[in-house]
Amino acid sequence: MNVLFVCSSNLHRSKTAQDYCKQEFSGCQFQSAGTNQKSCTKHKTTFLSEEMLEWASVVYVMETHHLNLINEATAFSYNSKMVVLGVPDVYTYWQDELIRELDPKVRESLRVLGENNSGTHPILAQRIIALKKADLQRRQELIQNGQLGKGYDEEMEALHNRNAAALDVIINEIGYPTLDKVGEEGSEAAWLVIQHAISRPAFMKKCAQLLEHAVGRKEASAVSLAYLTDRIATFEGKPQLYGTQFDWDEHGQLSPKPCDNLVKVDQRRKSIGLNTLEQQTEVMRKRAVAEKESAPVSFASREKEIEEWKKRVGWLE
Repeated sequence: MNVLFVCSSNLHRSKTAQDYCKQEFSGCQFQSAGTNQKSCTKHKTTFLSEEMLEWASVVYVMETHHLNLINEATAFSYNSKMVVLGVPDVYTYWQDELIRELDPKVRESLRVLGENNSGTHPILAQRIIALKKADLQRRQELIQNGQLGKGYDEEMEALHNRNAAALDVIINEIGYPTLDKVGEEGSEAAWLVIQHAISRPAFMKKCAQLLEHAVGRKEASAVSLAYLTDRIATFEGKPQLYGTQFDWDEHGQLSPKPCDNLVKVDQRRKSIGLNTLEQQTEVMRKRAVAEKESAPVSFASREKEIEEWKKRVGWLE
């Protein structure tokens, strides 16, 4: 993740804020820039450029008026970007009138640290959400190229592994990213990163245990646990309990992976607010068509490839 720290021209005076930003985004690529060209020349610091904005996946602003400069950078693409405003007790206070003047795309990508809906760890919440955005961006690229479902894309696998490593650091610091810690959006994003970390069996199993405890305390979603439990079971060659995992069958149909008992599966699904397995099968098949997914040319060859991959990453001995 590329983090651009934007502040006043005198970066030395902003050292505390920079250190805070680096701590919260540890392990990321980091650059800093000032917003006043004359002062930047005087203090021998880097002046903010559109190239730096394009480089960044997270733009971390120290003062609200800097958002106007970002807003005026017409060549800056806001897709998959995250604009972060520092927490009020460290940085300047948020100004509602400035928000209303911002370009709609900027407002959409903006995240104000310290908001109540971001939990007790708002900065970490935004880091997790950024991981999810990177994941979904690569998925959309595969859909557009007609490559989704054509094997495990190498770039996607590498991204999933990087995301898992980044999230693991966060989990080791604060525990499972529950609703109270990172808010609903952050917790959902954490689950998606975990769900997609299929090349990291130990990480997924560790998270499943933590998530189970969190669900027991009503601090996380039971649906998230159902999906993660089923995903681990299918990779281990075991039957699903909730029927959440689908794949292409020998008849070229997208179908649920093997379940323990279809009657009990629907009972379990109903208990956590899910639709029936039959209804979900219809949803998944329509989604596959919309996303241009199709059955593999050879079911047997694909199954062999999957089994070899499972052994390589540690799902099977």
